[in-house]
Amino acid sequence: MQSLNILMITESFYPDGIGGAHSYVYNLGKSLIKKGHNVYIITIKMRKDMPDEETIEGMKVFRYDSVVSGCLIYIRRFLLSVMNAHRLFNNVVKKVKVDIINCHSPLPAFGVNLFFKHRNISRIFTFHSSIYKGVLVQSEKKKYSFYLMNELIFSLLKGLEGITLRACDKIIVLSGFSKKYILDTYYENPEKIVVIQGGVDSNKFVPINDKMLLRTKLNLPKDKIILVTARRLVARMGLENLILAIKHVSEKVQNVVLVILGDGFLKGQLKGLIKKERLESKVKLLGFVDFKMISAYYQASDIFILPSESDEWFGLVTLEALACGLPVLATPVGGSVEILSRFDKSLIFSAIGPDEMSQGIVKFIEHTKNILGTSKKCRQFILNNYSWEKTCEKIEKLYFSSLRKK
Repeated sequence: MQSLNILMITESFYPDGIGGAHSYVYNLGKSLIKKGHNVYIITIKMRKDMPDEETIEGMKVFRYDSVVSGCLIYIRRFLLSVMNAHRLFNNVVKKVKVDIINCHSPLPAFGVNLFFKHRNISRIFTFHSSIYKGVLVQSEKKKYSFYLMNELIFSLLKGLEGITLRACDKIIVLSGFSKKYILDTYYENPEKIVVIQGGVDSNKFVPINDKMLLRTKLNLPKDKIILVTARRLVARMGLENLILAIKHVSEKVQNVVLVILGDGFLKGQLKGLIKKERLESKVKLLGFVDFKMISAYYQASDIFILPSESDEWFGLVTLEALACGLPVLATPVGGSVEILSRFDKSLIFSAIGPDEMSQGIVKFIEHTKNILGTSKKCRQFILNNYSWEKTCEKIEKLYFSSLRKK
């Protein structure tokens, strides 16, 4: 089979940052390398001390300068990401004979499409989430307060996202939820959109036999039923509802504790809510946890909770938890429904509110007698359906079918 030179354009790349899209690009790149392809990455420079070029797991990584924090980040980031990604792309294609461009982020992708001269290179966009919808939702919680410029910023981002999607030959989405969003928002041709669900590294995320030993190492209680969630502390994640749900759960299940992994701008508000509801002994905000340690917290816990309020575009954390043999209870939002409906519909809460979540958690605890048996089923479900090998095969097939004659 022909070896391809694949160029990925992204703002999200592990180990530079952590998150679903970061892991996705990293694992896809590694899987393509194993299949004999050459993978090149153009990504944002998350810190000033990062090298402009380096090789990671066989992938050649090129980084461009941009803005990752500060005032009016999306205005400044838009300009720098577009122009610097465009400049770096032009330099890379002078050195590498690229067969396929796979974009994963709209800002640098827009820069690549700007004055696009390389018409013989196929372009595929992998849609992880909507940058437009993300800023819109976060602004409602006062994360981005542009005031009089709000509508201009929202229109700009929506237009940019739409132009980027239309410029690509194919669009990969990770869920039917994402496909519907694109069709409803940007009126794209449905034949152009291909649903290929993400995968999980089942060698990294594995069950463990001795939970108690791991709890000792992580300073977690041995005598509690540990619920865990790993979320950015931002809008749409539903963490306020989950904290309120734990108040009701603890009234019926005394030995339960919730561990929240992650950081974000709502941290202060969540701390205030925990204090107000007198849940300091029941809810622990552990803050940022290194990605290398995430699997350990999953392995040490009993149940994973995904409390999303909206826009769960896929749900990689669901796959990671299940791969560790950890049952996942989730709100009926987006990709969570699509994943868990294939496994066990009873794991989906009836609604996103605190009452529905608390009822679902209590019911699961009271009715699940064989946790070990459930754990094995979770693990096997992932091995059967969400291996990176299977995901990569589908993407590779799409690459070959999209190649243009040179």
